[in-house]
Amino acid sequence: MERLNKTTPIRIDGSSATLLLSPFDNRIAMTRAVIILLGNPTRVKLLMNSDYKSFALAAADDDEKNSFRIPKYVYKRGGTFRISSKFLIENIWKVMEWDSEQTYKINGCHDKQKQVVFFNLTVADTISGENDM
Repeated sequence: MERLNKTTPIRIDGSSATLLLSPFDNRIAMTRAVIILLGNPTRVKLLMNSDYKSFALAAADDDEKNSFRIPKYVYKRGGTFRISSKFLIENIWKVMEWDSEQTYKINGCHDKQKQVVFFNLTVADTISGENDM
């Protein structure tokens, strides 16, 4: 498993595999590098483990319920893929007891065999105020 931590992010196509969580617009944003690590799927699913305080993204089948379609523009021009979910953001903030005035940035850990990118929420960096990835 390739480790991504605060000091050594893996860089792909000029960006690191990073997740940004923002309470200001209830947004979860992931860099293009995360999508590439997942094998460029058409859909992703979000997985949360409250006990381990971790979050994961995995490729999803086209007909899988509760998955999110990745817009074509992410593949054409790169950048970030954003998902808005007030319910998920509120639950993450509750589990982590995070400051509601902060945005959090986390590097991931890629499991090539399982095609999953894990994010350890306990090592998140804070970004003051609203921020755009």
